Amino acid sequence: MRRAVATFAVALIALSGFQPARAVAQGQMALAPVPGPQSIVQAIASFPGGGEPLKQQISDLVQKNPELAANVANYLRDESAGLSEVQKEAVEAGLADALNKLGVEGFAGLAFSPLLLGVGTGVAAGGAAAGVLLTKKSASPN
Repeated sequence: MRRAVATFAVALIALSGFQPARAVAQGQMALAPVPGPQSIVQAIASFPGGGEPLKQQISDLVQKNPELAANVANYLRDESAGLSEVQKEAVEAGLADALNKLGVEGFAGLAFSPLLLGVGTGVAAGGAAAGVLLTKKSASPN
């Protein structure tokens, strides 16, 4: 019985890494050019005073092209970009606003999700029970 439980557990762990269906790449080509990282630089240069207009411009840009979010974050981290403090604050606020509107949650939100914690607790309890069953020695009748 122990061997069957252990084999089943190992099989579940091994098979959990496989996807049931293959991912298919998108077969449709873009009809219009997609703005690249240069559009971020142009947007920031358009508002040297930062503020709400720059925040709104970055928010709109990222909402229309979510793939630019990582470029905006990297541009913020780049010390050689020469952003003023008010520009940095406006770009951060615009990026945060766009990601909120797109429904993106940070990693901490996922890590402390009640559902995820419940599943983790269940898995831990199941692992502990399996460990007890597998290590428990049967008493001899003598």
